[in-house]
Amino acid sequence: MKKLSMLLVLLWIAFIFYNSSNNYVTSNQISFKFLNLLKNGKNLVLDKDVKVETNNKQIYLPTTTRDKKLNLFIRKNAHAFEYIIIAVLLSHMLIVHGMRGRDAIIYILFISLLFAVTDEFHQLFIPGRGSKVSDVIIDFGGTLIGLGSYYLFKFKLLNLKKPKVLN
Repeated sequence: MKKLSMLLVLLWIAFIFYNSSNNYVTSNQISFKFLNLLKNGKNLVLDKDVKVETNNKQIYLPTTTRDKKLNLFIRKNAHAFEYIIIAVLLSHMLIVHGMRGRDAIIYILFISLLFAVTDEFHQLFIPGRGSKVSDVIIDFGGTLIGLGSYYLFKFKLLNLKKPKVLN
């Protein structure tokens, strides 16, 4: 279980790094496809969208202000979601390795913040991407949500398992 928990953390970190390695057009296209899935229930391209040629592939990007705002909302929430997951995986990994309490929380917060900062730095070298303090804050907010959710779930689960004392 220890090796599996560590492997899951490393795979998720690699997944985040891979997503950050996409250039702006590719990254934007992925989130726009997701937006289309949410709006239409399938991956449709709308007539009002702009078709762009890149690497001999045709991609479509949103043109309406509403779609651009929704696309940005999805992109920022993807940041938070990635770090919710990493906080949960790190929490589980540290518990499996015997670390609990304040020390575990400090390690989780430190590792997540360090990775968020280095990930944003890495994006400086990706065409069309940049580094934003606001993204680090969103990432760290996701970490706090994931950490709080994990410990709340564990606490509730532990309370359910404790035998009730009868008076």
